[in-house]
Amino acid sequence: MIITLAYILLNTVQPNFITQQKVDPSIDWSEKKLTFNEFKAKPKTTKGVEGEFSTKISWTITEEPGKLPNYRVYNKMNPNESWMSVKHDELLKEYQFTWNLSELYTRKIRKDVEELNRRKSKDKDAYRKVITKHVAYFQKERFKYKGVLQNQPDLYNILDKQYQDSIKMFSKYKQNFK
Repeated sequence: MIITLAYILLNTVQPNFITQQKVDPSIDWSEKKLTFNEFKAKPKTTKGVEGEFSTKISWTITEEPGKLPNYRVYNKMNPNESWMSVKHDELLKEYQFTWNLSELYTRKIRKDVEELNRRKSKDKDAYRKVITKHVAYFQKERFKYKGVLQNQPDLYNILDKQYQDSIKMFSKYKQNFK
C-alpha cells in the first residue's frame, strides 16, 4: 500500500502543517523571470505602489511499508492570489528576489532531505524539523529585505547576484520532477 500525503507551508504565515486538498493553480519556480502577467488577483485599493506576492514551499510524501519516505519539495507562486496596484518594475524585481530566495531555501530543504534519506532515516519529525528550520530562515531573510530593495538598485543588484550565486551552488537540488 502506497500512501501519498501533500503538505503546504505558506510563506506568509507562521509555519504549520496543512493537508492540501484541491487542485493547485500555482506555478513552479523556474529560471524564467516573473512578468506582470503572473499577477492575476484583483488589486486592492491603495494610495501607492503596493501588492501581494503569494508563494509557498510545499511538499508531498510518498510512503511504502518498510521503505524510506519519498519527499518532493516544491517552490510555487499562486498568480490568483498575487497582485500589484500598478505595474511597477521595482516591485516586480522585489517579488522576483523573494521568489528566488524561496527557491534557495527550497533547495536547502531538498539537500537536507536527501541527507536524511542517505542516513536511512524514517523519522518524520526529523524531516519536519528540516523543513520548518529552513522555512524559518527564509522568513527571517525575506522580512529583512521586504520593501528595502525597491528604491536601492545598487543594493538590489549586489544581493540579487549573491543569491543567484547561492542558487547555483545548490543546482544539484533543482526541482527535477513533475
